[in-house]
Amino acid sequence: MKTAFKIDTFWYRYEFAKSRGMIHFHGLCWRSDREPHNLLHEALKNGLDEDVCASKLSEWAQQNFAMTAMHPAGSDASGNPNKDLWPPPEGNAPAPPESKNPLFKLFMDISQSENSILEDHLLLTNKINLHRCSSYCLVSKKGMKHKVCRMEFGSENMQGKAIRDSPAIVKDKNGSLRLEMKRDHPFLVQHSQYHTQAWRANGDISLILSKSSPDNPSISDIIATEKYVSGYACKGNQPTGEVVDLFNAMVNATDETSSTDGKSLCTKLLMNTIKTDISSMEAAYELTGLPLFHSSHQFQSVSMSGSRVLEKMATLAQKVHLWINICHGLRKKNAHGINLYATKAKFL
Repeated sequence: MKTAFKIDTFWYRYEFAKSRGMIHFHGLCWRSDREPHNLLHEALKNGLDEDVCASKLSEWAQQNFAMTAMHPAGSDASGNPNKDLWPPPEGNAPAPPESKNPLFKLFMDISQSENSILEDHLLLTNKINLHRCSSYCLVSKKGMKHKVCRMEFGSENMQGKAIRDSPAIVKDKNGSLRLEMKRDHPFLVQHSQYHTQAWRANGDISLILSKSSPDNPSISDIIATEKYVSGYACKGNQPTGEVVDLFNAMVNATDETSSTDGKSLCTKLLMNTIKTDISSMEAAYELTGLPLFHSSHQFQSVSMSGSRVLEKMATLAQKVHLWINICHGLRKKNAHGINLYATKAKFL
């Protein structure tokens, strides 16, 4: 996707879903032309209001990424969403025959004509790009009566995103600016048609927006980026829970009247042996020896205790003292007083 999206800087990390152990990844990408950062900055500098900025960003995202939150079924003659092509419960489209299952096909298999590409996008959307809330995404929040979707698709008593007649710049749950595209389906995952049909799996793509200058990103933007990368880099995979469920079933199936010792033994075995279980997908990946994260740039471990040795050309070593000032601007300087953020800023 580097060529299609004109990406020159990236970082992503593989994870394995807690429920089924399926592999997926989270990542950040920067374009070589620094868009759409330049586009938003110029629009704001010219005094355009936020709604106009959102429209310009949406148009850019559609042209460059084929990005959308509109269902590919389109509208009927009255201009209403064509729900006859939406799957239940929002629509009444019948399930396609197994011969048309898009997950059994490669993009090269369906790229012979424009009609086949459009049909494939429709089938893929209905198969993988409609979010369904479950115990995987619904979490309890302090002070809230109902669980909320951590994917931001509402709550357990009011599911789905709001329908939008026009794009908007909004703040996500972390307070970061995001572009919400025009939307006609409450559960459609905002995605890139290019990515969906090439990757052939679910993909949630967001434009991370900043109102600061591309030549001088704000400290808060940089810190947010560093927190995202370091958070996922240090995050461990969650156990699937299947082994715990198995032992619980063994304990509960034990007849207390005839085998109290057996139930006690199973309980002790469960408490002392089950620490973390991993899915078969994660085990297979670990056996390949492949790294869990990939980046266009190398990362160097830095000692924050006061000093460390930096090696150049594997022969020359230079001791560099790191002076850390954590106040107001949260500035980091090296021995020569050069702002370390300046090096990073050119990638944002």
